[in-house]
Amino acid sequence: FPAEIVEEFSACLDDTPSVNFETQILPVIEASMNKSIREIFWSIDPVPLASASVAQVHAAIIKNQTDNSLIKVAVKIRKPHVLQSLQADLQFVTTAANALESIAPQLSRINLANLITDLNEQILGELDFTQEAQRLESFSKFLHDQNLHTVATVPKPIQATPDVLIMTRLDGYPLANAKPNDPKTKQAVATMLRVWAASVLYHDFFHADVHGSNCFLLHDGRLAFLDFGIVGSLPPSTYDSVLRMADAYNTNDDYRLAKAL
Repeated sequence: FPAEIVEEFSACLDDTPSVNFETQILPVIEASMNKSIREIFWSIDPVPLASASVAQVHAAIIKNQTDNSLIKVAVKIRKPHVLQSLQADLQFVTTAANALESIAPQLSRINLANLITDLNEQILGELDFTQEAQRLESFSKFLHDQNLHTVATVPKPIQATPDVLIMTRLDGYPLANAKPNDPKTKQAVATMLRVWAASVLYHDFFHADVHGSNCFLLHDGRLAFLDFGIVGSLPPSTYDSVLRMADAYNTNDDYRLAKAL
């Protein structure tokens, strides 16, 4: 795509308008964690590192309770009123889907109501940061089990509530900001595709929102996957076909590859 189009659409990745820290973000943190901001953080930057439609992320420092050392963290906070707005929108969509199936019964053949139910679960699940913390831990274990932890990593969750996720802050920069012709960039893209494909085949879920702002090129050379709010998994029949396709590709069996497709 032309550079001007790429630049314009890149603003959709993590550059949505942020909300005021003092009046909107700080109250969410304190209410969710039932502590004052001074009890939680040694310091926190009121200017967000990134802002998306659901949440924004702030840099902070916490004190290690064991040895009083300081730990750099990233704090993901759900924006206020997002849950209520989405619930209202989803209720409207659900009502509309039921009405459409009543008016046009033939639509029931595509299970429109079930599709909307799945959509509700997916979107509301994205808003629960305790689920994201569990996914980070699970994906980290997958990377170690597949011996991919030397080339890829994820933030380590430290504390989570449905509204707030505190995790280790990784030193690097978004892959979207990397120089396209830099060998490190090309290697990072190859790593991203390899790790993602491995997660489709060998893990319970895969990252379903992989883009240049959700992947960081770290200063130690590894690639970091961020933001596990949206994940996906393959139905058993599709998963079996993908496995057969991968095996056929690796053995240069064109017939089995075509059959798996």
